[in-house]
Amino acid sequence: MGKQLKIQFRLTHWQALKEKKIKVIQQVVGGILWYARSVDMTVLIALSTIASQQSKATKNTWNAVKQLLDYLVSHPDTTSQYRALDMVLNIHSDASYLSEPNARSRVCRHFFLGRMPVDDEPIKLNGTFFTLCAILKFVVSSAAEAELGALFLNCKEGKILRLILKELGHPQSATPVHCDNKTAVSIASNTIKRQ
Repeated sequence: MGKQLKIQFRLTHWQALKEKKIKVIQQVVGGILWYARSVDMTVLIALSTIASQQSKATKNTWNAVKQLLDYLVSHPDTTSQYRALDMVLNIHSDASYLSEPNARSRVCRHFFLGRMPVDDEPIKLNGTFFTLCAILKFVVSSAAEAELGALFLNCKEGKILRLILKELGHPQSATPVHCDNKTAVSIASNTIKRQ
């Protein structure tokens, strides 16, 4: 009887500790989210992964939180730099295929105001005004599909931002969308034959 009571106490104590850790994880995610989106976007993927696991946190989630906090403490001088460039909305779109649990993929978007890109010249990057990492809600069958899903979501968001910029007195010409997957770019621009 005494042994059963001890086991029950340990399980109850462990459950209470787990609930405290879940609250801490939720506080960390909420506390770092603005900083990650506005200043140090290098932590967005780690933060997004932790956020997707926070309600069912495991020991690995807890270790990921500690690693993220260690990284932020050891890199305290992150800054964003804004340059006076044209007010042309630029979108960087990217996706990673099958990088999340349950065969899901991650999409990222980086919106900044800069110049219209010129062929064979490097893109003039500017400080971001909106960056987001998210997990696709649907399962895709290839990296190109993941990139196309990211392009769709990011251009849909870009349409709203174009309207906002127009209302603020910055009418937009065609918005350059940067994507690193040639197949997705060719499908989106209708320059390859699809089967």
